[in-house]
Amino acid sequence: MVEQLWHLRPRDLIGQFMPGATLDQDNVAHAIRLAGEEGWLANRHPLPGRHRRSLVLIRRDGPLAPVFRFIRMQPATVPRGLVEACLGRLLDDFRAGKVLGRYGLAIRFADPSEARLIPTSPRLARLMDVLRYWCGTRRMGVGTVLQAVLDRDRRPAHVPAAVLEQTARWLRTQSIRADGLSSGADHVLMSSLWHLTACYEPPPF
Repeated sequence: MVEQLWHLRPRDLIGQFMPGATLDQDNVAHAIRLAGEEGWLANRHPLPGRHRRSLVLIRRDGPLAPVFRFIRMQPATVPRGLVEACLGRLLDDFRAGKVLGRYGLAIRFADPSEARLIPTSPRLARLMDVLRYWCGTRRMGVGTVLQAVLDRDRRPAHVPAAVLEQTARWLRTQSIRADGLSSGADHVLMSSLWHLTACYEPPPF
């Protein structure tokens, strides 16, 4: 599947369509509208306090454009058949999860008829999606997990305990366990509370 794909920070989006404008939620939303006038679709629209998270833009006639049009809420419930038709493969196929991750679409839940997708940064979507196919737990560095969840360009050197606890709680709401994260350990055991397949072992994150 060939697609024009644009990963960018909101500040870069504003610089492209609104040079000189400040980075705030209203300007991010306006820049997305301006991008839309030039034929681009964004994977998400900014929510209060989340306007700094990375975006994915695709062309309005691209293969995943019908899925992007469904996304107006977070999470978005999309017919599973539509997702699979746009991907050209079944959602149970690990390669489908890899593609969704690139497009900033994290799999929140799926049943035979629907897929609930969270539009977010590609880094976080990739982390969440790979766990939906992984049986058991994965040992990951705390810095890697926080870099994905917080959408940082670099792994944070120091994170307050309150942020660690908040991150662990948020992951739990997404049906993901991060054992050891709130205790300040160097590594955490990551696992999904449900899986798309009975058992699969994808390549390393």
